[in-house]
Formats: sequence, C-alpha cells, structure tokens
Amino acid sequence: MKTLAHPEDAAEISTRIRSLTPSDVPQWGIMTVDQMICHVREAYLYALADTPVEFISLPYPPGVVKQFAPKLPTPWPHSTTTIPQLKLDAPGMSCSTFEHDHETLLTALDNFCALTKHTRDHPFFGSMQHTDWMRWGYLHADHHLRQFNR
Repeated sequence: MKTLAHPEDAAEISTRIRSLTPSDVPQWGIMTVDQMICHVREAYLYALADTPVEFISLPYPPGVVKQFAPKLPTPWPHSTTTIPQLKLDAPGMSCSTFEHDHETLLTALDNFCALTKHTRDHPFFGSMQHTDWMRWGYLHADHHLRQFNR
C-alpha cells in the first residue's frame, strides 16, 4: 500500500503536485486547481494542528470506516464529503496566487511527512496512529491529483 511514510511514495506525490499548472481543469467536482491546492494544503495543516476535531456523522462508526476506507485497493469516490474547515467557503480557506499556494502546499507536504508521530483524531476515522495518518496523507492527495488528471 502506498503511504507517505515511504520516501518513494512521498516523492511521487510531490512530483505530481509539481506537475500542476494554473490551466488544469477538474475531471469532476467544483474546485478549480487553485482551490484544490489550497484544500489539500489546509488538510495537511489541519492534520498537523492542535485544533479541536469536529467529528463528521457517517452511517457507520468511525472505527468501521477506518478499517476499510484507507485499505481498499480502489480510489476514493468522486465528490466525497469533507469537514467544514476544508470547504471552499470556510474562513481559513484563503487562496493567494497559484505560485504561492503551490509552494505552501509543497512545504505543508514536507512538514507532514517529517512528522514522526501524529496524535490527533481524524474527523471521519476517529483515533488514528501515525501509520494511518501517513496512509491518509497519500490517499487524500492522490484523490485530488487524480481529480486534475495528475
């Protein structure tokens, strides 16, 4: 399974992020490439932060979702819901220029990969270990990079 804990998988995600251009168009969803970059960046920053977690109500308990979603060999479904803090109209979701946001995403990715211990809960999956976070970090970026055919 691919995970940001493996340097080659982290390098793959970084290379795919670097290949994004301002003219990229989504294959699905409503985000522009600029908004997607900000969304993925803010997701990494949120995972690194110490802010309270708002749990998202799902039809299944978080532990059940965590057992399957990160381990399935299939890509995540299109237009999967997100937490309120990462929605396009959320107060913290501000974008600058493509170049600036692109660089800050790469920095956030590097900081996320450098962390050796994650201690916070995930809004969908609940309690997660470092290995779970690193798998999530890969899958979330992969999902949105596929959205832009990268």
